Amino acid sequence: NVTSGLLGVVLFGEALRGLQAVAIGLAALAVACLTWGLGVAPVVALALAVSFACYSATKKRIAASAMISVLVEVLIIATPMAAVLVWLAVQGQGWFGRDVYHTALLPLAGPLSGGPLMLFSYGAQRIKLATSGLTQYLNPTLQFLSAWLILHEAVTLWHALALGLIWAAIACYALGRR
Repeated sequence: NVTSGLLGVVLFGEALRGLQAVAIGLAALAVACLTWGLGVAPVVALALAVSFACYSATKKRIAASAMISVLVEVLIIATPMAAVLVWLAVQGQGWFGRDVYHTALLPLAGPLSGGPLMLFSYGAQRIKLATSGLTQYLNPTLQFLSAWLILHEAVTLWHALALGLIWAAIACYALGRR
């Protein structure tokens, strides 16, 4: 995302070549077009982008291995989350403790989310933050295509314009790496 690219320049002194800077500008323009066209800023998407850019910058700066850094994250959050799960179970809410099937699924969530986080941590230490940021547009693009093609949700001109700008940005960034 744009924030990752900017953080890479500011925090890590990463240089952006001509087309790479254009890519950051195109991605920002996509957000501006969507905001203008829909009449409201995509606040949740922007908050996610900023938070994930900060997470990416933190992962890039940490000297520990990917496995250790994710283990520390899990250890920090495990106790409070276990307390929340027990509290919800006592209140009769949530799925933990309700039945064996759903309770058994919970431990599987760890490897399903931890594996990709370790791979992300490994990659974040080795590539430019701007590269990491632009690859983060792949997931929203797949969600967009799923919503449009599978769920048949309406696509406005503004959504189509923003998607086109984002993919133009990705193309510019990739060409700028040469």
